[in-house]
Amino acid sequence: MSRQVVTVEASDDLQTAYQTFRRTDVRRLPVLASGQVVGVLTVDDLLLDVFRRLGDLLGPVAWSVLQESREAPPGNPAPSDASSRP
Repeated sequence: MSRQVVTVEASDDLQTAYQTFRRTDVRRLPVLASGQVVGVLTVDDLLLDVFRRLGDLLGPVAWSVLQESREAPPGNPAPSDASSRP
């Protein structure tokens, strides 16, 4: 017994692909354009997209954390100028 092949169209957005993966028991979706297979979308492809989007969101936060770590930690005085000593 064979089952019907689940596909997505090349014009479909990623949300459609996410929904198709969630409602079916497949890990790979053939991508069709005008009835012809033009590619294959995998669950891993969507995970990479999620990680890329998360990186885009966290990039500015990570940058600000790196900038703060270069500054002196709170409570530690900055090095004093030797000329200001009595």
